[in-house]
Amino acid sequence: MVRLERKRQEFEIDQAKRETTVVVREENLAADRERFTKHLDFMSERFKTEVEYLEELIKQVLARLSDVTMSLGKESTSGR
Repeated sequence: MVRLERKRQEFEIDQAKRETTVVVREENLAADRERFTKHLDFMSERFKTEVEYLEELIKQVLARLSDVTMSLGKESTSGR
């Protein structure tokens, strides 16, 4: 009987360790998912900001490019 009781206790200890391991893994997985979601949101927002910045920069370059073209055109015709 003592041997059976010892085996039962060993089994319960092993089972408790497995359950604890599973709980810890589930918590870690949930934390990883949350970090991933936050990182994805950050990267999306950062990408959006970069695209807006580049669009504004291109608009400014194109606006100045037309001014430069007009200036060059006027100077070359007036110099003849």
